[in-house]
Amino acid sequence: MRNALTQLTGNLTDVGFTALVSAYNLPAGLSLAAAQALVRGGMQGVMQNCYDDIRTRVLSNREIEKHDHFFDVAERTYFELAAQNYDTSAGQTYVLGDEYIEQVREIAEHASIVAMRESQAKKIEVLGWYYGGEFFRNGPNLNFDEMHQIVSMVSALTFRQIVLIRLIDEGFNDLDEKLFVTEPTMCVEINRLKDYGIWQTEGATFGINESWHIQLKTIIPTIYSEKVCKALMLDKISEEDIKRTIDGMELKSEGSPMKMLKEDEYRKHTEWQVASEEDVRGIVEKYQ
Repeated sequence: MRNALTQLTGNLTDVGFTALVSAYNLPAGLSLAAAQALVRGGMQGVMQNCYDDIRTRVLSNREIEKHDHFFDVAERTYFELAAQNYDTSAGQTYVLGDEYIEQVREIAEHASIVAMRESQAKKIEVLGWYYGGEFFRNGPNLNFDEMHQIVSMVSALTFRQIVLIRLIDEGFNDLDEKLFVTEPTMCVEINRLKDYGIWQTEGATFGINESWHIQLKTIIPTIYSEKVCKALMLDKISEEDIKRTIDGMELKSEGSPMKMLKEDEYRKHTEWQVASEEDVRGIVEKYQ
């Protein structure tokens, strides 16, 4: 097959695998197993092509193992979705033009490299869920810029932060919104998610210390948190991981929340961070 992902995305359907029958001029009534074999061949061909290219570099056995785990999860996710949406009554063949081949290779390499560098096995699984699910759901309408952005975000976050994204989007389920997150490192991780647009507060906040306690009711999910949850398929996160994350928050009925400061008050606390033009000029001259 000419290239891995062109063949894969060139035969996606909204309802399953029916398009493969017409795309390959095969007899009607082709079994799901046979259709899966064809898609698997295309997917493996593309990914193997990209993988062989990357593998010419010096890779450790551990890196190869992590990449293979990522690929296996992505492939399994794709076929799970396909089986759930299989329909022999309708289908439409989509074709991804040759002009997108380079972009397909770029995102394949980006995801592969992130997987090989990742130390948390559960994050590799999340990456696989996203990658396999994205190609099945969006077919020829893949947004490559968005895919690079989300892969980069997954790379930058801890697995616990990824679990927190689901909790934030769900409004922390049935937890009492008056409770405070009191574990300092957890507060910092939650605050970092605000930088990614996962949640917001009512009005502007000017905080001095991100490890101050956070009251659950002040964490308001955004439209983006819903999109990320769906894209990363975070409903697949285990209940055990959810419980472990909630326990790690050290929720208490009382806490010392981050102060809400007015802008002028905030400036008083941050004046020491502002360097004068003279100071900047002196540093520049010193290193010229």
